Amino acid sequence: MTLQHIVLFSFPRELSEDEAAQMRAMVASWPSEIGLMTKCRFGTDLTGARTRGYGYLLYTEFPDVATMEAYRAHPVHQRFLDWLIEHDCTPLAFDYHLDSGTVLMPEPSIAATPFEPAKSRYGWSCRTPRDDDKPAQINVAGATKNPDASEETSMKLVLTLLGVVLLVVAAVYFLIPADQLPSFFPGHEAGVARVHARHGIVAGVAGLVLIVAGVWMGRR
Repeated sequence: MTLQHIVLFSFPRELSEDEAAQMRAMVASWPSEIGLMTKCRFGTDLTGARTRGYGYLLYTEFPDVATMEAYRAHPVHQRFLDWLIEHDCTPLAFDYHLDSGTVLMPEPSIAATPFEPAKSRYGWSCRTPRDDDKPAQINVAGATKNPDASEETSMKLVLTLLGVVLLVVAAVYFLIPADQLPSFFPGHEAGVARVHARHGIVAGVAGLVLIVAGVWMGRR
């Protein structure tokens, strides 16, 4: 069963242009050097206003859990993890299966050049080829379809994924006392046994707004 693997990355300081380019280049090499994922996307937030310090997002898909575990153990991925540790990165990961309970809207098929990262205004995308890949369709007038459609789909997906992550964060705030929160969470307080309901409400509302924005973008 197809599995989505999402990771947010937070650094204690803003990466330099060279460091950001190095990070992107490592991720962009995965389809050819690892070759296990069916989708691979990497980008930065548009505004940075609601990210809570997480400035980079990695989105990948795998055919099953065993394949994802093989990807994690791959030497190329291990070198990427070493690079993150060297830069004091704090990652936040989220994995789930694509099934009737999680896929709320079918995703249109998007053709992509094998192993070649493509830049959009929202980030970078790289994807391994599949047997069902087809060239872009041509309308009856002979003109290609709107090239912004794939970018809007990517943006809708990013908004939805960020919304899901924020809902998970909200659940953490509602269920876990302040002294048991991860140290990188805002509101972590040693010796405080109450939950931060206000933090949970803010994260939950932000998550719902992002999901609604993603759905709205998909209907335009």
